Amino acid sequence: MCPLTWLLSHAATLPFFIGVFFFALFGLVIGASVHRVAAAGGLYSRKTVLLGTTLLVLTGWGASIFLESGRFPEEVAKFAQEQAHDIGNQTPQGFREGVAGRTRQHIRDHFPPGGVLGYAKWSLQSGRILPKEVNGLLRPFRSGQAKFWWGFRLTLSVALLAFGISSQTLPLAVSRKAGAAANPTPE
Repeated sequence: MCPLTWLLSHAATLPFFIGVFFFALFGLVIGASVHRVAAAGGLYSRKTVLLGTTLLVLTGWGASIFLESGRFPEEVAKFAQEQAHDIGNQTPQGFREGVAGRTRQHIRDHFPPGGVLGYAKWSLQSGRILPKEVNGLLRPFRSGQAKFWWGFRLTLSVALLAFGISSQTLPLAVSRKAGAAANPTPE
C-alpha cells in the first residue's frame, strides 16, 4: 500500500482532477489484494469487513495527504528558485532549504498548528503565498487547486478510494442468515 499511497500523493494534484481517478484505480488494486489474502480465511462478519475497509481507506487517503503536505514547502522553494534572478552567495540547495523553511514557518504562523492541518487550512482558506509573506518569492505562489476545489478534490478522492477498496472487500462479508445457511449446525 505504501508505494500506491506515494503515487496517490503525486496524482492527486494533477490538473483538471485527472489524478483523482487514480484513487479509484488504486483502490481496486488494494481491495483486490486484500480480498485475495482475506478470502482464504473464510467468511467475515459485516462489521469486521466494514471496519477493515474503513481503516484501509483512511490510512491510504490520510497518508497521501500527509505526503502531499510534506512535499508542499519544497514545491514553493522550487518555484522560488525558478523565478529568482539572483540568489546571492547562496547555493541553490541552500536557497531552496531557506525558502522551504520560511514556507513551513509561514504555515505554522498563519494557519496553526502548521503541518498537515496547517496545509489543509491554507488550501481551504487561501491557496496562495505572496512574496511579502515568504522571503525568496518574487511572484505569488498559487495552488492549482485551492479553496472550494481543494475540498472538492479531497471529498472526491476519499469517495473514489472507498469505492475502489470496498467494491473488492465487501463481498467478504456475509449476513447472519447467509452464514447460518452455509454452515448449518449439526443436530
